[in-house]
Amino acid sequence: MAYRTIRPQLLNVTNLLDHRVRFFRGIKRQGRLLDIGSGNGHFLALCRSKGYDVQGIEISEWVAIYTTQTLGLSITTGEIDDVKLPTHYFDIITMCHTLEHALDPRQVVLKVKSCLKKDGILAIEMPNYDGTDARRKWQDSIGWQLPYHFYHFTEAAWDI
Repeated sequence: MAYRTIRPQLLNVTNLLDHRVRFFRGIKRQGRLLDIGSGNGHFLALCRSKGYDVQGIEISEWVAIYTTQTLGLSITTGEIDDVKLPTHYFDIITMCHTLEHALDPRQVVLKVKSCLKKDGILAIEMPNYDGTDARRKWQDSIGWQLPYHFYHFTEAAWDI
C-alpha cells in the first residue's frame, strides 16, 4: 500500500521527510528500521511504503496511541533508556531531532549502536549550534534554551 497523507496539507511534510529516506536508501533499500522519537509516525509510514520493516519509539503516550491507531504502526512508548531493544537487529536506526533532548546523549548513541547490525546505518539529525539557522535565529528561538534542549552540538562534538 502506498503512503497517503491524511490531509492535503501534509503533502509538503511528506516531501520534506522524503529527503531523510534518500539519505540511506541508496545504501540499504530494505531491512528493519527503528525510528527513535517517531512523533506522529509520518516518517515511519513513508519508510514502510518504501518497503522497510518499521518500528518506532516515542516518549509521548498519546502520540504513540494516535500513530498506532491511525497509521497502524508498531510504536513502543517510553524513553530510550527504559526500552529493551535487541542487539545487532536493526539495519537502520534514525533519530531526527531527538538526541538534543537526551540527558546523556553519548550513552544513548552507544546503546543504539549496539542494536545495529554490523553493517547497519545510524542516521542522526539534530540542530547545529554553529549552523546558519542558529546564528540567524538565535534571539527568536526557544529551542536553544533550557529545558527544551539539554545539549547543542557542533561537528567537533563526537568521538565515538
